[in-house]
Amino acid sequence: VGANYASRFAPPSSLATTPWTQEFYCSSIVDYAYRDALEQDLVFTNEPFPLMFQPRDFWEEYYRSQELELPSGFGSNPTLLMHSPRVKCVELDLNAPEPVEETHEMF
Repeated sequence: VGANYASRFAPPSSLATTPWTQEFYCSSIVDYAYRDALEQDLVFTNEPFPLMFQPRDFWEEYYRSQELELPSGFGSNPTLLMHSPRVKCVELDLNAPEPVEETHEMF
């Protein structure tokens, strides 16, 4: 929260000292937040996830048009998070009646 959105994918910069000086791709902020909160190197996978860009020709041209090199290394992506055994997907029914909130007296 408070960090810039990365319009292109690249792992957060190791030169940035705080999340507020980094840019995050959509899934990288989720990955970063859970790793930081749980103090774990890996949260959603058992092994580091190598970055894959498919179809490769499209992504090479996309980065070339921005005068950038295709990122390499490890990272995350939305599909990886969705299929992680540590994530439970649920469907929210916006038409369902709201649950009745219970209140309890303290004294």
